[in-house]
Amino acid sequence: MAGIFGSVLPDIFWIRDEYDADEEELIQEKGERTWLVEGSMKLDDINDELGTDLDSEDYDSISGIVIESLNRLPEDNEEVTLENGICLKVQGITQNRIKKVLLTLPEPKNVEEPADKPAEGTDEK
Repeated sequence: MAGIFGSVLPDIFWIRDEYDADEEELIQEKGERTWLVEGSMKLDDINDELGTDLDSEDYDSISGIVIESLNRLPEDNEEVTLENGICLKVQGITQNRIKKVLLTLPEPKNVEEPADKPAEGTDEK
């Protein structure tokens, strides 16, 4: 009997879980270094998905980190650049809730030395 209720209840009450195949994507790639993220998406999930290191002592969502960075509720289309170079742009606010955030990762730092510079320890003159 429990099996019947377990399979019917989600349909009756529209209970969704992490295994629903039709669940809307919380994060959508928009470009090489750009993603559109649901405002409610957890920082840990973003970090897992993108390999970032977003962190906050007071908030656990991407919306929270925007609010924390500004020390206030943002305006629609307002941008914040974090210390690590990640840019967050608010994409829609409804009833003081950030709907989506456009997250752009910074350009990767080029750590290679210029080709015309001699390597250390050589006697090139």
